[in-house]
Parts: sequence; C-alpha cells; structure tokens
Amino acid sequence: MGNRPKTAYKKREIWDAEMIRTALDGCKEPKLYIAMNLAFACSLRLGEIIGLQWDNVHISDSDIAADGAHVIIIQELSRVSKDARQFMDEKDIIQVFPSMMNGTSTNLILKTPKTESSVRKVWLPKTVAYILRKWKEEQEEVKSFFGDEYYNYNLVVALPNGRPCESRVIEKEFNKLKEKLNLPNVVFHSLRHSSTTYKLKLNKGDIKATQGDTGHA
Repeated sequence: MGNRPKTAYKKREIWDAEMIRTALDGCKEPKLYIAMNLAFACSLRLGEIIGLQWDNVHISDSDIAADGAHVIIIQELSRVSKDARQFMDEKDIIQVFPSMMNGTSTNLILKTPKTESSVRKVWLPKTVAYILRKWKEEQEEVKSFFGDEYYNYNLVVALPNGRPCESRVIEKEFNKLKEKLNLPNVVFHSLRHSSTTYKLKLNKGDIKATQGDTGHA
C-alpha cells in the first residue's frame, strides 16, 4: 500500500495583542468598534453581536462594582429567505424585521441559536462595560435626533436610524480597517480566537482572571 500524502494543515492566523491594540486605536467607525470589543471580550459570533439587544446587557453600577457585568446570548441576527422560513420551527423565530423595499424575497430575522449550548451568560471586563455604557448614551442622542423616524428595536449594534445592521456592513468596515492599518488579513470570525490575548492585555497578564472570564483551562 503506497504512502498517503500528508495533509498540510495551515495554522489559523489571529491577531496578537499589539495588532488588537492597533485595530482598536485606529477604528473610527463606532459600530465596528463595539462589534470588535464584543468579539474580543466575549468570543461572540458576528450574528450574536448584531442580534444582541440592550435588555440582555447588564452593565448597571451595581453589576460593574461587583465584577458582575455580563451579556446574555439568546439569539442571533441573520437574513433568511421567505421560502426557508416556511421550514423553520415557529418557536425558533423571535422577530421578523419588515423589509424596507417591496418585492424582496428575504428578511432579516432574530432567531434562536443553532445549539442549546450557544445560549449562555458571558462576563464583560469592566473596560468593555464602560465602553458599552458610553455607546448607549450616544445611541440615545441619535435616537432623539431621529425622533419618530427612529426604529426602536433595542439593538446594541444598529444603523443610525435603529434598523438592524447586517453582518456584511460590519465585514465591509472591518476589511477597510485592515487595509488602512496594514493589518494581517484575518476574517472577522477569527477575532473570537484572539479573545484570550485581548483579556490578558486588559488584565495586565493576570492568567487566573482570564481563565475565569473565558472558561479556558
């Protein structure tokens, strides 16, 4: 029997602490900045980030003081065709967002995650909790500016008018940021794998604190 050729496994490229700092310092697009912090800090998938609502973000003074700031992940945002929705279980569809244009065959929806283990409570570092608080204040200012024209879906990452922000919008801004800062060409999903590096940087190298936060051994 002949020798089988060895499969060449390419190591997944991720950003190190310095690259993470460069990306965050150089990001001027607010939605992307929030999305990156949540990906790094909470190892969230993009669909979970853009589907996160403020009701599931716990960043009160008492939460932060007790090192208990956290988010609850119970849903994700995705674009689904109307035909595909017919085959989905009704209980898995939390909300269907109306299309802005007539005749479209797809809708953005909030749906339950694919697996039960994806429903979880994720701790927030204090730094990120304060970033989210500031972002909520800025969102409230924009909301008052739009008035009755604001779509109040209570989404953490939303378009200026409150409408859901699709993954392609974040990914497009992410690609522009990488190019502008000459950073390694990783995909947004890979930011989840930089989570431990990010937390070690936030915790000034405290491995035990990071273990407790990420669930890593």
